Amino acid sequence: MFSPRKGKQTTFVYGPEIYEKLVSRDHLLYKINELVDFTFINEECRNLYSESMGRPVTNTPEIMFRLNFQRC
Repeated sequence: MFSPRKGKQTTFVYGPEIYEKLVSRDHLLYKINELVDFTFINEECRNLYSESMGRPVTNTPEIMFRLNFQRC
């Protein structure tokens, strides 16, 4: 689980650059991104994904959690 992807599937890369280009520094989402480290979510969800079946998971739980904040 959480292994690097293999193959040529196109993915959108999240990172600090996207916040700088799309969200102003005084916006709530920008502040949340600076103050909260969401990487703990991947570890908390580790037992919910199979290591031997299906596609490998990279940081999907973290992305799904972050998407909940965008609806605010």
